Amino acid sequence: MLDKLPLNGKKTYIVATVTVIYAVCGILLGDMPTQEALVMIGGALGLTTIGHKIDKISSN
Repeated sequence: MLDKLPLNGKKTYIVATVTVIYAVCGILLGDMPTQEALVMIGGALGLTTIGHKIDKISSN
C-alpha cells in the first residue's frame, strides 16, 4: 500500500514515527507493557538509522 505513495524516500521515517507514537500511546493508556514498548521504540530508531544510511549511500 505504501509503495504506491509518492513520498520520495520518506516512508521509512513515517513508519518509524507511527511506531513510536503507537508505543508511547500504549504505555500511557496501559495497553502495552513498558518493556515491549521500549523494544518497539528501539526497533523504530534502528529502522530510521538504516533508512538514513541508505539515503546517504543512494545520494552519492
